[in-house]
This record gives sequence, C-alpha cells and structure tokens, in this order.
Amino acid sequence: MSASLSKYPIAPEFEIPDSLRLSWQKTVNLMAELFHVPAGLIMRVHPREIEVFITSQTPDNCYPAGAREHLDSGLYCERVMDTRQELLVPNSLKDPEWQHNPDIKVGMISYCGLPLCWPDGRLFGTICVLSREENDYGGLYRQLLLQFRDSVQQGMHTLYDNIRLQETQEELELHKAQLTQTLDSLKKTQEELIHTETLAALGAMVAGISHELNTPIGNALIATTALQEQTRQLAAQLGAQTIRRTTLEEFVHASQEMSELAQQAITQSAKLISSFKQVAIEQTSESRRSFDLRRLIDDNLANLKAGPGFEQVLLHNLIDEELLCDSYPGPLSQVLLNLIHNALLHGIGDRQDGRIEIRAHQDQQSVHLEVLDNGRGMAPNVLAHIFDPFFTTTLGKGGSGLGLSICRRIATSVLGGGLTARSAPGKGSCFTLSFPRIAPGRV
Repeated sequence: MSASLSKYPIAPEFEIPDSLRLSWQKTVNLMAELFHVPAGLIMRVHPREIEVFITSQTPDNCYPAGAREHLDSGLYCERVMDTRQELLVPNSLKDPEWQHNPDIKVGMISYCGLPLCWPDGRLFGTICVLSREENDYGGLYRQLLLQFRDSVQQGMHTLYDNIRLQETQEELELHKAQLTQTLDSLKKTQEELIHTETLAALGAMVAGISHELNTPIGNALIATTALQEQTRQLAAQLGAQTIRRTTLEEFVHASQEMSELAQQAITQSAKLISSFKQVAIEQTSESRRSFDLRRLIDDNLANLKAGPGFEQVLLHNLIDEELLCDSYPGPLSQVLLNLIHNALLHGIGDRQDGRIEIRAHQDQQSVHLEVLDNGRGMAPNVLAHIFDPFFTTTLGKGGSGLGLSICRRIATSVLGGGLTARSAPGKGSCFTLSFPRIAPGRV
C-alpha cells in the first residue's frame, strides 16, 4: 500500500543491517530476563500493519518474529504511537478500556511500552514488554525500559545518519561528474571554434572564458574538496567508533550547504557553456517564408513594450510598409531583439530620454536594417572588438560577451548577409544588419 495512505508518518523502509538486528536481539532478550516477563518486543509499523520485528528468545513467548497485525484493532502499541508517550497497563482484565484488547486472547494482560522514532520525528514503532501476570512495572523497571529505548534509538539514529551520509556522497559524485562533463563540453567547443573564423580572437576568448568560469568552477572545487575531506575524517571516526551525534549533525548541515554551493556553481557554469556553444551556431531549422518587414518589426516591438525595462524608452519603427522579404523571420527577429536589448543595456542605461529607432532601406537585392540609439556610444577600442566572442564591457557582472558574436554568426550563416556597427562616444550607436531580400540557399 502506498505510504501516502499510511496511518502514521513513517520513514522509508530502510534496511536494518544484521549487526544492528543482533544488537537489538540481545537487548530484548535482556529486557525479558530482567523484567521476568515472557515477551520483550521491538515492533515496526508499516502503512497499515504493525510487525513483530525483534522478539525475545524466551520459552513461553507467543509472538514470533515477522508476525503482523492490522492497525486500528485496538493494540497496546497503537496507543503508544497515537500519543507518542509511555503506556502502562498493569492488568487489562481489570481495565474496561482494555478488556477487548487482542493480546488478551494469548493471555498477555499486562503491558509497558514506549515509542521508537527516527531523528526526523517519524515513527519506527515501539519497544515493549508483556506478561501473563498482573504487573505494575514499578518505577525502576520503567526507567530501565526508557534506557533500553534510548539505546535502540541511538542505533537507529546512527543508521539514519549513515544513510544520509551515503546519499550526500552520491550527490557529491554526481556534482563532480556534472562538472567534469561541463569542462569536457568546453574543450570540445573550443576545438570546434578552431575551425571557424573566430580563431583570430581565440586569445581574447580564452581569457574571457577563464574569467567567467573561474569563480563558479572554483567555488564548486572548493566545496567538493572540503566535503571530501570532511567525509574522510568522518569515515575515520566511524571506523574508530568515536563519532558523536553532534559531529554527525554538523557534518550533515555542512554537507547540505556545500552541496548547494556546488550545485549553484555547476548550474552557473552550465548556463555559460550553453551560451558558449551558440558561438558555433550552424544552420537553423527555422522555416523560411515570405513576410512584411515592417509588420514583423511591429510584432517584436509590441512584445518588448509589454515587458520590463522599456518603460522609459521610446521605440520607433520607421520602416516603410510593404517591404516584402522571403527569408527566415525567426533568426532575423533574434538578431533584432539582441540588438535592441544591447542598445538598452549598454547604450541607454539609466537615461530618462532613451530612444531607439529601427530603419530600413533596400538596394537592388539587399535590405539594410538599422538599429539606432541615442545612448552613450562606444570608444574606438571598444567598437573594434564588439563582435569578438566573450568580449564584453560588463565582464564579471553577468555579461558573457556572446550576444553580438551570435548575432553576426546568424547574419552571415543563416541570413546570408552581414552585421556592422558605427559609434562614437556621446553620439549613440548604429548597428546595420544587411541581408538579401530573397534569401539564398544554405550559406
């Protein structure tokens, strides 16, 4: 039955190792002997049943290991799990509340039991003693049962922490594998770039990659290295049996923090690698079709105006109507949107009178689409490198330096044209996307 239908909040069915079972067997045997009762039990609860998990090896014990009883049948142990408190029944035959208890059928009329819980508060079951004779289990016996319970729970807590430790180690190995895969992907992409015209900008590109990846990869390596060392130290303490619960709790807490740091670093690296791959973009699968250029630009500007960041910017479409093209509107729109966002971020910035204009004119076979802004403009040394992969003026602040490089690649490899720019400090910028009005075959 699904755990979602469980009567009690129970943990997953963790496998109890043989060594722990043997320890618990000795515990219940000693309980039965010291209490002078026929049955000492450790019970384990399941979604709709309760199981005799460990039973004392006493001659007159009528509870075999593995025996199960349905819940909601009025068992002593159910009351213990309902209240999560000790239950003492000296003689159920004299107690109207317990006169119909199922254990009376096998002659067990007295009971004393306590709940067993995992560290997260979920139930494992109970630890209890039963007898065929009236027994008030005086204070000394109840204190002894409490100590037995604490001893069993300590073993449960150690097992629980070991399981979580193993899960953390597996997660760490997964993070390391993801990091290795990310680095391998970077190497493969660099090899691909060698065969493109960006080879001339390889030195600047590698510097950009190193700068952008240094922080997340460094963070991931620091976290995984520290976690490995803590794991080694903890394993040594476990082997020497000198481990303390506080040490385990500190380790689990630190493991969670370092795993989260590694995951964030790997995710950041993966995003950068994903953008990096786009530098080597090949032919798009975007459908080619006929479209009106002005209408296409209007649709894109309408989407931009509905989004954040353009409240203080005037967007003007000055393209003549009925300028018909037969090309790839999807990639063209991608270039346009990149150019507009670039103008907003790097050109206009915080200006309150920002303005971006889109114009177009055509000659015999080509269309020349211009995106102009009245922003801060660019110095000659910046303008000379804006199409180089990983060149950015916001390095280390979230800018990867890939946007304009990708735009130029789309312009040449998909649209069959080119992308140029002119600018001067304080005089804004103008990007010109030139492409055949009727797109050629694959470029």
